[in-house]
Amino acid sequence: MNTIKNIKFMLGFPVRHILPQFIIYIIFDMFFHPWYGLNGVILEVLFVKIVVDAVQYNLDFNMIMLVIAAFALYFSIFQFAYNFFIDVAWEKAMLKLHYNAQLKFIAMAQKVDIKCFDDEKFYDGCMKSVAVFEEKLNETIHNFRLMLCMLLNFIFLVSLLWSLSIYIMLTMIGTSAASIFLNAKTNKINYSKHMENIKYEKKSNYIRRIFGGYGFAKDFRVHNKFSNLLATDYHRQNAGKLETEKKYRKPLFLLDLLEDYFLGSFIYQGVLILIVSYQILVEKSLPYSSFAVIVPSTWALKGSMEALGGVIPQFKILSEYIGEIKKFLNYKSELRTDHSTRAAPDSPEPIELKNVSFGYGGDAILKNISLKIQPREKIAIVGENGAGKSTLIKLVMRLYDPDEGEISLKGTDIREYELDSYYGYFSAVFQDYKIFAANIAENVLADDAIDYDAAKTAANLSGFDKVLEHSGGNFASQISKEFDKNGLILSGGEMQKLAISRAFTGNHPVLVLDEPSSALDPISEAEINQKLLTHCKNNTVIFISHRLSTTKMADRIVVIFGGEIVEQGNHGELMALGGRYAEMFGLQAKNYKT
Repeated sequence: MNTIKNIKFMLGFPVRHILPQFIIYIIFDMFFHPWYGLNGVILEVLFVKIVVDAVQYNLDFNMIMLVIAAFALYFSIFQFAYNFFIDVAWEKAMLKLHYNAQLKFIAMAQKVDIKCFDDEKFYDGCMKSVAVFEEKLNETIHNFRLMLCMLLNFIFLVSLLWSLSIYIMLTMIGTSAASIFLNAKTNKINYSKHMENIKYEKKSNYIRRIFGGYGFAKDFRVHNKFSNLLATDYHRQNAGKLETEKKYRKPLFLLDLLEDYFLGSFIYQGVLILIVSYQILVEKSLPYSSFAVIVPSTWALKGSMEALGGVIPQFKILSEYIGEIKKFLNYKSELRTDHSTRAAPDSPEPIELKNVSFGYGGDAILKNISLKIQPREKIAIVGENGAGKSTLIKLVMRLYDPDEGEISLKGTDIREYELDSYYGYFSAVFQDYKIFAANIAENVLADDAIDYDAAKTAANLSGFDKVLEHSGGNFASQISKEFDKNGLILSGGEMQKLAISRAFTGNHPVLVLDEPSSALDPISEAEINQKLLTHCKNNTVIFISHRLSTTKMADRIVVIFGGEIVEQGNHGELMALGGRYAEMFGLQAKNYKT
């Protein structure tokens, strides 16, 4: 039942977006497809019967030629129409279909809660199925029209054979039942083989992908043992697939032997020919043309039934992918709710966390956090790796909701704000920032409305303008060589400056910086810090840094240890306290002195 629902869901895409073309395509295919269409069967069977009957019964030669000419004209006209439709209208319709479907996926991808990307099951199922959506949509349409073609052929051929010989029909019913049974067994085994091979294919595809990716090229050359390790793993996956093949080889061979030899050679080529010959030559109950009709008809019927039997397991396999695609498209966000309608304020306001605890589906990363951030305050969050610093700002920005406690903006629970409006309240540069294969202005502004003056201002504040001067590039220059052979290749520090430029664009009351200067040299870091204080004097700034020299400029420093706030104060106060912050600062200062 799920298979039927999933196939119906997938076919809903062409029905909604290209219904007229889809109907014409199905009708044309059922009748005029060169391999599957009913016209091919008619030409192969009835046309031969008409000609042989005309000769046997001494019909007028001119009449025979007229019939042949009529058939030729009929097939020529409709075959031309079919080819024209497929090459022109259908190709255009499919482009439209894929475009509209992908727009829906892109829109939905922006609404899926971030926590879903932390869920391996969701990512492996939904996201990877979405990646092959077009392929699976095409397969669904292909199998659906193949099923309809074969059903039409089946009905026609059964009716024809029934009208000619009851014996032939009874023989066909018996052999067809056996063929369906053997096909079902074969498909069941093939399905089991497919399911066992999925784990090997998944790992093999991953290894092939990273071996061909630019991001891993340097690591493979420097750490060649790692590439050897992956190559060994690839051989292991291939060995697993070979074992699976070996496991199912014997039963598949026996089934094929029964299907092809017994039902094919013995029944279709032996028994059926004997029955037809007997009825024509001995009983004289059939005309000579019956031989030319029955033999190809039985083979065509056998092919139709095999195709129908093969479509079912194909639909079952497709259903798995479609189920995951449905899960993705029908996903209901836990963060986006109907009652979240308030617009976020357009100026800095107090942000408060009250007794907030959170874990990524497991043990708590943050425990009972209470913190109030004042408007226009410059606040630094410091602590050891894994202490929960980045998690804290993700909660503040509502990329996740806390497991316990409450976060408010201007005294209002942040869950009451419309989500996109609330996201617009922040400008952020994340620790794992991304640079896109686009031009520099697009990377800085993150907007399709290009304002080059705004891009230049932001680049000046981050120091990226100097990068452009040295590289000879401009704001229209492409980043990476993925789409442009002259694209710029930036160093880690240069990319970080580009990412920081984004923080200086737009009108966002709160600026969030997660390790903003981790790849910068000390001089660049000092320059950006100074410009940050000047440019963002009317903004709230929350930043995370392991370089404690940067935190000295903060109005307040929050120290997190073990998921809890253990110290708060400005640099002088925390140094005087002599606690964990003073210890970390002392260790860093000692390293600089030595």
